[in-house]
Amino acid sequence: MAAHIFLRLAATTAVTLALASMAEAPAHAETPDAMPPTGAGKPGTNRVLEVFNKADIDHDGRLSRDEAKALPAIDEQFAKLDRDSDGFLSADEFLLAFRAEARTGSTYPG
Repeated sequence: MAAHIFLRLAATTAVTLALASMAEAPAHAETPDAMPPTGAGKPGTNRVLEVFNKADIDHDGRLSRDEAKALPAIDEQFAKLDRDSDGFLSADEFLLAFRAEARTGSTYPG
């Protein structure tokens, strides 16, 4: 049940961010040398990465605390999800949060 609510919130947020991003073009192109997250290609990963990429307003491949505010469930757990404590969520850290939710019902990896 909790996983369903979390994924539903993420999907709603993704739609909202997609509509908002249609109003303006990205500030700059994504860097071509960016490495794909380690979970790329796993079931459900593309949808999760789509949410991550829409929230990544400056397209730097990571979510700042301000960018994470667009995703309330992520924002609430930001410090716990930021496993390397660098003040940003990488795509891998973001994917870990969704995998933990799907596996245990927890909103952050334990």
